[in-house]
Parts: sequence; structure tokens; C-alpha cells
Amino acid sequence: MPDRRLKYWYDWEIYGPDGKLLEYLKSSVPSSVLPIEKDRLNDPDYLSNLIKEYPNQALMNKDVWYQIVMLRQRAFKNKDEVESLERVCKAITGDGHRRKTQEYLIKLKRIIRRDVKFFRTIQNKISEEKIGIDNAIEKYLTEGERNMTAHDAQINKISNYRNTYYNYKKIYDQLSRIMSQQEIYIFFDEAREHLDDPNAIVDTHPERRQLTFVKKYTWYVEGQDMTTTVD
Repeated sequence: MPDRRLKYWYDWEIYGPDGKLLEYLKSSVPSSVLPIEKDRLNDPDYLSNLIKEYPNQALMNKDVWYQIVMLRQRAFKNKDEVESLERVCKAITGDGHRRKTQEYLIKLKRIIRRDVKFFRTIQNKISEEKIGIDNAIEKYLTEGERNMTAHDAQINKISNYRNTYYNYKKIYDQLSRIMSQQEIYIFFDEAREHLDDPNAIVDTHPERRQLTFVKKYTWYVEGQDMTTTVD
């Protein structure tokens, strides 16, 4: 499963009926432990890469902002610094790599819906038919396929589908510590539908328990799309 589709799920926090944080999925490190090398912040390449890799944390860090201000002042005095400032500014705005059009987000939402449906189907096959993961995926890929050439072509896809399954299984297992199966699948459905909402707060009542899903971070910036494919 491509990293950018997996990253989406780590935007979320889950709260219980009393407002208590039950689980956080975000993989980004807190700003207090941002992996920063202060002596390299005056290097525009390092600064740009840090902002691209940890946009939320870096832009909340006072040392990072100090270097941005200093770079801006140097650019006013020295034309050679203008290019460096532009690179940092592009990193802040996303430079097109993190900018996604609505068409892109709709396509990505469709792919995530497919992945969730696949994971749920494999989970059911494993549970109901008492078979292993590879056998469940093989049955999923080849069901109703009688042409041997097409059958073999499907078998060659098992590795990619296995990766998708295990990536979702990791999230599923983490959530299963505090949520039922029904609640987890509701989370998958609700979170997917808010892919294009950068500040989503979703209240839901599965199994008569109020849960609140809060989207804390977003890994895209809506705007001109400079990517051509969803990979």
C-alpha cells in the first residue's frame, strides 16, 4: 500500500463519551521531540527537507521560524539568498507535491474505499473459512476466474495485496484495544469520507457508545495538483 494512502489514517485521534483520549493514530512525532539538528538549520536544503518531512511540528518550532526570518532578511540584502528563500517557501506551501485537487482527492477516496472493502473481505474469509491470509487473498483474487492465464496473473498480485492487508491489520489491531469490530469499521468509513476535510470532527454512536473522531493533522494542501498519478 503506497505510503501516502497509509499516512492518511495517522491523522486521527479517537475520544470516548467523557471526552477522554482513547487512542491516537498519528505517526508524526510531537513538536517537543522534533528530530532537529540546530547547527544545520542555516542550511536551506536541510531546512526545506525538515519542513517537508514534519510540516506541522517544524512550523511550530521557534528555532525553525527564527531561521526562516533570518533567511528572509538575508534575501532582502543579497540576491543570492532569494533562491534559498523560495525553496523554503515552497516547502511551507507544499511545492505542489502536497497540493491535491478535488479530482485527486476523489480518486484517492475511491482507492481507500476499495482498500477498506478488501481488508474487510479478507478478515471475513479468514474468520469464516478458517484459512490463512495468503489462501484468503488467493481466493479473493481468483474467485470465478477459469482462464489459467488470467488466474496466474492474479496470483502474481498476491504480494501487493498482502502488503495492503497487513498495513490495515496494523491499524485494526491498534484500534481493537479500545474499540469493537463494528466501531473500527465505522471509523474506517467515517474517516474515509472526511478525506477532503482538513479539520474534521465526527461524532458517532456505534453500539450505543459515543465516539468522537478528530482529524488533527493533514498531509495534503488543497490547490493546484502537480502530480499525475495516485501511486
